[in-house]
Amino acid sequence: MQNSFMLGVSVGESFAEYCLLEGSKTLAAKRAYLSRENLKNSLQQFISTQKDKKISKAFISLRISEKLLDYKLSGAVAHLTTEGFE
Repeated sequence: MQNSFMLGVSVGESFAEYCLLEGSKTLAAKRAYLSRENLKNSLQQFISTQKDKKISKAFISLRISEKLLDYKLSGAVAHLTTEGFE
């Protein structure tokens, strides 16, 4: 049976964090300082260092939606949120 790996990505205001999980075990993790590292390039670099592992699931956490709602900057657009967050 092939192992199942999950990629977690959390993007905040200053940092982005990536982790590769197998079940509840963290196999690899990286924190990127966004004023020095490009989000796309740092994520690609993290994934390329783990290319022997096939990622079957991913989850992404973004702070931008929360900030738009907090500061009422959103205007007339739709925001996708998880249940209970709205």
